[in-house]
Amino acid sequence: MRSSVYERLVLPVINRMFVTLQSEELVESLRAAVLFLCLLTSIVYLVPLSRFSIFNAWDFFEKRYDFILRHFRQSAGNRLVEFGILGHKVVAVRGEEARKAFFSERSLDFTEGYRILRGGAPELEDLDIRSENRGDMTWFSKHALQLLTKDRLTALLPDLYNDINARMVGWGHEGQVDLFDKIFSIVFQMTIRLASCRELSEDEQAVDSVRVDFDQLERNSNATSLLLPWLPSPSKKRKTAATKRLFDLLNKFVELRRHADVPSSDAIDVMLGHGYSNELIIEFLLGVITAGQANTGMISCWTILYLGIYPEWRQKAKSEILSLLSKDTDAALPMHARLASIALSEWESSLPVVDSVIREVLRLIVSGAPLRRNVDTDLKIGADVVPKGAFLTYLIADVHMDPEVYTDPEVFDPTRYAQGRQEDKRGAFAFLGWGA
Repeated sequence: MRSSVYERLVLPVINRMFVTLQSEELVESLRAAVLFLCLLTSIVYLVPLSRFSIFNAWDFFEKRYDFILRHFRQSAGNRLVEFGILGHKVVAVRGEEARKAFFSERSLDFTEGYRILRGGAPELEDLDIRSENRGDMTWFSKHALQLLTKDRLTALLPDLYNDINARMVGWGHEGQVDLFDKIFSIVFQMTIRLASCRELSEDEQAVDSVRVDFDQLERNSNATSLLLPWLPSPSKKRKTAATKRLFDLLNKFVELRRHADVPSSDAIDVMLGHGYSNELIIEFLLGVITAGQANTGMISCWTILYLGIYPEWRQKAKSEILSLLSKDTDAALPMHARLASIALSEWESSLPVVDSVIREVLRLIVSGAPLRRNVDTDLKIGADVVPKGAFLTYLIADVHMDPEVYTDPEVFDPTRYAQGRQEDKRGAFAFLGWGA
């Protein structure tokens, strides 16, 4: 039946389309391709899409929140749903008991969970470059935390505020700006300062070049790059080209620091001191930049937007910061220098309004679904069992938007964290804005 449809309807169209072509081989190839598509379409119509892991995977990577929510809505109240992704069993869970297990069970490995999510970050493997610690997230986390020690941040505060001031001066004093573009440029600059070296962070053209290539990677990172990494698509080629430019530029600065007469306390020098190769240092830099600029930039932008929508909270936050500035800073200094002179401990303890605003923004915008993998024995959660080797995911919005935990969860209300109310304490891991 399919052959007759092909012969009666499809074949004449192809022949008319390519009647002027001289290459019989090309026409036959096109006929074969169309026949394959017809057969695939027939199969798709005959077999439910849910049976195909690749269709599940496409939705999972492109619209994970909607995908998981849809499965729960179809599950008749179940606390656990299962589906296949790239040949793996993935189990989505919800509820407090599952949340406690997800964030506290030692058998659930977040580094293994991360492995099936790779695709958006630059991959040196695309350039046939392999570092000695490739994929070791424990190693990565250890060194990333070393960049964020209190002593190191304190020493870098003047440079960080100088960077912010320099970028903002370029905005001018009137008109309109693209908030997300401008804030992300600041966050990107600060991430480069923290993760690389002075020579790179103070080369504005080089920093902007790195950002352009990261933007290129983001624009060309999609479900296709994760599901079909071998496919030589235009987006794959653009990603590989951007990764090559990033590697070449960062390698130049690593080499510069490797041959410097005097070592510094910059991140690249610290890693050189450990004896690491250029490839490993560059892979680390790419990972830090990927992780650092996306989340921080998004949180910063949404905080500014919410303060713009709610002027009463903007005024409260502004008054709190001005009060902090009036305590111990020299009024004769420019604003960015005064801000840099405030101790980190003061920032942490003297801004309860700002802290509650940021917490509320995090609650509203952090709705992702992190992944873990059960690497030990079968894990029991209530009456359900997650088998060894399965991936586990938890939708953060399950608690952040739970009306049993947060009153009117869709409303922006920083007072919900105030003493005596503390809605974020209603249950285990009720607030996941900073992780668990």
